[in-house]
Amino acid sequence: MMPKQSEIEIPLLKCLEEMKGQGKPLEIYVRVAKLFPQLTDADLAETLPSGGNKWKNRIQWVRQKLIAKGDVESPERGVWAITKKGRTRLASETGSSVREVTAPLSANLEELADEYFTAFSQKVQQELQDLEPKQFERFAGALLSSYGFTGIKITGKTGDGGIDGNGLLKVGLSTIRVAFQCKRWQGLDWLP
Repeated sequence: MMPKQSEIEIPLLKCLEEMKGQGKPLEIYVRVAKLFPQLTDADLAETLPSGGNKWKNRIQWVRQKLIAKGDVESPERGVWAITKKGRTRLASETGSSVREVTAPLSANLEELADEYFTAFSQKVQQELQDLEPKQFERFAGALLSSYGFTGIKITGKTGDGGIDGNGLLKVGLSTIRVAFQCKRWQGLDWLP
């Protein structure tokens, strides 16, 4: 049986601490899974309707919650690290490392929705930052397609400072040829 997100927080912090404070996600997924002996191979192989791995997705959501709490950070691309605050929390926890840590249920649905949106926004931003340049260009092409651009072609060249793709956009009665350039910015709070 898959553990709840709240049950994974302390084990994730524990794994980061045991990995000298930081690690790469692929290794973290395996280490955290070992702390939950009830997980079967079928549980670990389960996929989401989108095709992603359910276990990895759950760990990523926990990481986002820990980032929002200040317990975890990403000092560089593809690296997760425990913070001083995370170490303090880990040290203050008593009982089993897989003990469920839950916050009292808030009656304010607007606050819950805001917390969810914040965590979701942070996860999307991190996922975009973690994409390789060519993956990011393909993402940009797919995004433009969803906004009505057609015939999108990605150049496939990165680091050239030029056009990353082109396509067509219907504006009124005319169709215009468009070109786009992909840029990723770090440290901007671009989602409300």
